[in-house]
Amino acid sequence: MLEAKRLGNGVVQRAVVSVLAAADRALTVGEVHGGVEERLGQPVSKDSVRSCLSSAVRRGDPSFERTTPGCYRPMRSI
Repeated sequence: MLEAKRLGNGVVQRAVVSVLAAADRALTVGEVHGGVEERLGQPVSKDSVRSCLSSAVRRGDPSFERTTPGCYRPMRSI
């Protein structure tokens, strides 16, 4: 049985940034999650993706903005 590897620090966050930067519209958490799993080629916790998005919005210099509950887009070109 193959054991799931823990992803390194920042791997999910970089994938989230990449997914949002490639989008031409605001994405739901589910869409971002699907894009992250596709980019990384392995299952990723939806909670990890949600955490990346919410922590980015709370930072003093946010990378993303929440457009509506559960939808995000980049604040500026990434």
